[in-house]
Amino acid sequence: MKLYVDSQGQLIVQDSMGNQWINVRPVRLFPLSQPDRWISLIDSAGREIVCIDDPAQLGQSQKNVLIGELERREFVPIVKRIISVSGNSEPCQWQVETDRGLTSF
Repeated sequence: MKLYVDSQGQLIVQDSMGNQWINVRPVRLFPLSQPDRWISLIDSAGREIVCIDDPAQLGQSQKNVLIGELERREFVPIVKRIISVSGNSEPCQWQVETDRGLTSF
């Protein structure tokens, strides 16, 4: 199996027979209890292509591609500070400082 990202930023999976899947999504099957194991690669139709039980067994370049795609997909900013919350009723506007900068929602 070969993993790579194409020029359009899509994850591609190629098996040993030369079959390719485009726009593949990696999904952690047990994100809380085993975040570094059991990663499923899902095709654009939502079907599992392969399940990787231990990514540490991949070659370094393949592992780097997989980890990079997981990080990109699982982007979650960390709120460091709440600057303000407008109003006492819903919906309200929050202004916060995250590890990625200022934002509001």
